[in-house]
Amino acid sequence: MKIFLLLLLLFINSLQFAFANLKMDIAFVNKKGIDKGLVLVNELHSTEEFLGLTPVVLTMKDNLRLEVYAHMVPDYGVYGPSSLAWVNAKIYGHNGILLKDFSASPLLISLGKTKKFIFEREELGQIVEVIFTPYF
Repeated sequence: MKIFLLLLLLFINSLQFAFANLKMDIAFVNKKGIDKGLVLVNELHSTEEFLGLTPVVLTMKDNLRLEVYAHMVPDYGVYGPSSLAWVNAKIYGHNGILLKDFSASPLLISLGKTKKFIFEREELGQIVEVIFTPYF
């Protein structure tokens, strides 16, 4: 009976790791140069859980919007969840205009690693930074 309980406990514990949900820390930073040496910075930090193909949408006060799709990449050679996250993101401006689309080259990020991307609009003196850190 004790051996059965031990095996059952180990099986339940392994299921927890096999069906882990992808979570991601997202930092969305908007920097605008107002005047020489004066920069206005808006930051939005969030921890999100990705389930299925539902996007996560983060919106700043100035209507700058980040839309993120993510899931774990299946690795059939390894038991349990993969160590890579597939991330696709789009940045929209205040009028819903697409500013940057990462779908041409989706991002592969190792779990626990941080990737930072910078989008610059020189004509407006604006820099948008997006930082992704996926984990279980």
